[in-house]
Amino acid sequence: MGRPENTYTVAEFARGLGTTKDTLLHYDRIGLFRPDYVAENGYRYYTARQIWLFTQIQNLKKMGLSLREIREYMNSRTSASYVDLLERQIEEAGSEISRLYEVIDSMELSLRDAREALSRKEGFAVEKLEPVWGIRTSSPEEAFGKDFLKFWKRLERQYGFSCNTLSGAVLMNDILEGIDSGDQCEYLYLQLNPLRHPDAEIVRPGGDYLVGYHAGRDSELMRTYQEMIAWGKKENLRFGKLGYEDYVISQIAVPDGNRHVTRVSIQLEQD
Repeated sequence: MGRPENTYTVAEFARGLGTTKDTLLHYDRIGLFRPDYVAENGYRYYTARQIWLFTQIQNLKKMGLSLREIREYMNSRTSASYVDLLERQIEEAGSEISRLYEVIDSMELSLRDAREALSRKEGFAVEKLEPVWGIRTSSPEEAFGKDFLKFWKRLERQYGFSCNTLSGAVLMNDILEGIDSGDQCEYLYLQLNPLRHPDAEIVRPGGDYLVGYHAGRDSELMRTYQEMIAWGKKENLRFGKLGYEDYVISQIAVPDGNRHVTRVSIQLEQD
């Protein structure tokens, strides 16, 4: 048998559909997608009606199915199994979209902080800050204590965070008394988008804050606090209960601890 009418060779079919001859031959070998005609000389020919079927197989690949899964489905496909397949893949795609949105949220927050740190001005300023939503530690033990790893694993399991760094809230009474608490925070928090996380709570209230930047190691943060407090007292500011530390340039951005940047926001009492 010669070449049938209105057919395509392997090369023509591959070129027309933006694939390769090797792909078509591989699909043929594994029994996934075979040409409609095979001549006596072994030449393979595809028909126009196979274009749609090949495209649908490629769409199944885009859905995330492996070639083995596609072959198993194609070999026993029914209308009902097609509906089940679509429902399952829509659910999985929705989960993946949600995960990607969370990754984008995380990267946008990190990008905003990094840009802010790079454009920071010297000195201190009083700023009105918006509330921050997120999740916080529920006990002192979770804030760099013996249960910190449990808190970290809970964040990873429930929220799948990627770029976000943890921020800390410290008691201003301790700072005012010169107590350097080191890694001991009143609580740690991770910022989340409340539109995507209905369980998010306000982890830093909105209001007036004295804001400054600490360039250097965490162990030297007390020096920046003391400078901010001295500046605030000259301006007759009244300090609130908590100070907040956001690591805007951390070890993921630069290896040298002397180049880390922390934004310090000290809560101010309202008149």
